[in-house]
Amino acid sequence: MKINRPDLTQGRILRNIWYLALPMMLANLLQDAFNLVDMYFVGKLSPSAIAAVSMSGIILGLIMTAVMGISLGTIALVSRAVGEKDIDKANEVVGQSLLLGLFITVIVTILGYLFAAPMLRALGAEEEVVIQGVSYIRIMCLGSVTIFLTILMFSALRGAGDPIIPMIILVISTLLNIILDPIMIFGLYGFPRLEVGGSALATVISRTVALVMVLWALVREKSIIKLRAKRFTSRF
Repeated sequence: MKINRPDLTQGRILRNIWYLALPMMLANLLQDAFNLVDMYFVGKLSPSAIAAVSMSGIILGLIMTAVMGISLGTIALVSRAVGEKDIDKANEVVGQSLLLGLFITVIVTILGYLFAAPMLRALGAEEEVVIQGVSYIRIMCLGSVTIFLTILMFSALRGAGDPIIPMIILVISTLLNIILDPIMIFGLYGFPRLEVGGSALATVISRTVALVMVLWALVREKSIIKLRAKRFTSRF
């Protein structure tokens, strides 16, 4: 996955803007595609299943605001460091961002697992919706580490001027989610029928594959951003 990254401090500004913008636009569409695919297949179950995924999505969306805040900060600080040609500083920013993401993941996992039902009831969900929504939220929270860290590493790559790698990985993980959703939801090919929980599990598996791919890209030096153990300990 070696990408020839142009020097964004040189050349025409409009060309550089489009180089960054087009992959990010497609990546945002692919992010939304995860939810659309879930809703499409879950919609074949029952109205309560659709309501469970929809209301769970509201709760998870609120949780994601914290991660998106860290993500934006990561892009800003990494891009500044890269612009200053201080790659060590950029790598340190990435390490500290991932540590903060892990810290938030622990909180989200605990609170989401324990308070999934009360949160759904607070939104006015009926008991049937609560039962299905709880399984969705708990699986998503348990797999939140893969989702959060992937988003943060994507942000690091974009801040370093590498929007292509996240886009390619998102294409692959989205296609995998499309394949896994019906298998997990309806119990095809010998898999157990998990219904609403299956859509969450398919998303977590797809995101885990994306995490492995972006880790490989960073550790195997496919980008100017490099993950090193010392970046997770300095000045935290």
